[in-house]
Amino acid sequence: VAASLSNLGINHLALKQSDEALRVQTRALAIREAALAPDHPDLIESLNNLATVHSSMKAHDEALRFYGRALA
Repeated sequence: VAASLSNLGINHLALKQSDEALRVQTRALAIREAALAPDHPDLIESLNNLATVHSSMKAHDEALRFYGRALA
């Protein structure tokens, strides 16, 4: 489910639907955080995707926070 949500979020972002992209990427991250180890590649992908969404919304502080978590 998380992978499908992540892909859906990527498509929403491509369609300039940032709010919906943020909603589904946040849900994907929550699912992955509950199921995966902190260093799992899929979890890191979700963090990166959320950072990208925040960056596209000009929420650069939030983007940096998620990019930082992805790199930790």
